[in-house]
Amino acid sequence: MTPKEQLIQAIQRSPDSIVQELLEILQALHQQLEPEKVTAEPARQKSVLERMGGIPKHLLNIGGLSDRDHRRDLITEHLQKKYRQDS
Repeated sequence: MTPKEQLIQAIQRSPDSIVQELLEILQALHQQLEPEKVTAEPARQKSVLERMGGIPKHLLNIGGLSDRDHRRDLITEHLQKKYRQDS
């Protein structure tokens, strides 16, 4: 028998005054638990990109920047071009 079933049987055997007090106790417990549920859910914070207005459009024009090797090759190519122009 589950605790809920045992409680129902105990309530059925109890006088109305005890049932009324038990009901008030249960209501108070529910009120105490509800604020915890609200505060227990963490508020979703905006990411840095969201706070700055989203991903910059000029970065979207260059594809594959999420791949490390591709990013490294693009940076290497950019630096080589830069230093060839400076020389």
